[in-house]
Amino acid sequence: MQPMAQMYAGAEIALLTQHGKQRVIAPALEDALGCRVRHVDGYDTDLLGTFTRDIPRFGTQAEAARKKACIAMELAGGPFGLGSEGAFVPDPFMGMAPWNVEVIAFIDYLRDLEVVGVAQGRSNFHRLLTNEWPALDAFAREAGFPDQQLAVRPGDEYDRRIRKGIHTWPALKAALAWAAEDGWVIEETAAAAMVFGGDVFLKQARPGEAPLLSLSVPGALDLAWLESEEERYGAVASDADGNGPYRVWSNGRVQGNGRSGLIFDGVRLRLGISQGARPLSEPMAITQVDGHDILTVANQPALANLAHHLPQLERELSRLPLHLFMAGITFGDPEHAVAEGRYHLLPLISANADDRSVTVPVLLSPGDRLFWALRQPPAAEQDMRLTLDRLGADTLEAPEFGPLFSCQGRGAGFYGGDDRDLALLAERYPGLPLIGFYGNGEIAHLNGMNRLLQYSAVLGLAYV
Repeated sequence: MQPMAQMYAGAEIALLTQHGKQRVIAPALEDALGCRVRHVDGYDTDLLGTFTRDIPRFGTQAEAARKKACIAMELAGGPFGLGSEGAFVPDPFMGMAPWNVEVIAFIDYLRDLEVVGVAQGRSNFHRLLTNEWPALDAFAREAGFPDQQLAVRPGDEYDRRIRKGIHTWPALKAALAWAAEDGWVIEETAAAAMVFGGDVFLKQARPGEAPLLSLSVPGALDLAWLESEEERYGAVASDADGNGPYRVWSNGRVQGNGRSGLIFDGVRLRLGISQGARPLSEPMAITQVDGHDILTVANQPALANLAHHLPQLERELSRLPLHLFMAGITFGDPEHAVAEGRYHLLPLISANADDRSVTVPVLLSPGDRLFWALRQPPAAEQDMRLTLDRLGADTLEAPEFGPLFSCQGRGAGFYGGDDRDLALLAERYPGLPLIGFYGNGEIAHLNGMNRLLQYSAVLGLAYV
């Protein structure tokens, strides 16, 4: 067989893209193969799905890239086609940092050959919830605007109204006015403080004292620190490296290492976790894994098992946004684990059609128990009610204050404009002072160890 570098010397390969990817792909491929990459753009590739979610992608990334390669061949009237499809997901290590996965497919119709490649790494994908121009202006400059184009949508992740491809300052300012005109943008920049009196104060913890109020920026999150023996609760700030506007502050100064661990003195603290997802199945045994890929669950291909447990009208997995699906890993006796909150929810990074596996950000083992879940506002609200019931089950005493840390993906935007977690707390404990923030990950103690959670709310109720 001829070396590939000779097989395609002088050949014309059609590439379908409308987002400038030819500027990156063409030079690399032409140098390697001696071919000529022809950019074709007579088809709106956004019709196959967008990462901004205004148009859902049907099928996997590889299937979308393959479809684009076939369309490229049709438009060019040639036997060789290229297509690519990108996705922004949580990183596969800790599920926190923005991560870009790019899939490219090459089809050789003459030789009945298909080659699929995958590249992935840290991305420049960030988001901001605001209705103030100074905050958006600072965010845009930090992101590299206008070279880095931006998209603006109302503050509800289910709302498909969107303005994208924004690349001028007047257009960005107009888009902010449009999104905020009906009160859709629901978060404002703010500072908050809580003053403690009497015998209640925060202090540096001595060895053995717990639970520790633990705050960190993503770039400073150290596993040895997170998984130390002391019970921790808290959150991770929402900038990428600790050099942005979010810092960790304690003892009157910004902490150079980007994290802190403090303890409340003079109070009894009860801690609860609301992970807030609708269970789609009972816990089942994971039967085969390969690294971060779950291959089989209950001896079925993982993707087939998930599809089987979807509601009847939602059986076509490709038509549902993958970022709303979760894998719940239970602890202890699985029979009542979900009802008792003894589980850890993991985001699904990808659904892989080739081997019908799913990818998660942590390493699991055969025998671990898993249930499928779907992020839904009613389920999250009900789970917060159950969390409050558990925290107050054996006392009539009212708490004095509470720290609350919620994920950016679970707040007013998730609930459609009104943070139901805060509303439930106000309903249960009128006038209760709360302090905390929406972060990039929540820290909590589960099943005997500290864990980093996603899409959750970590609540403390302090009693004097």
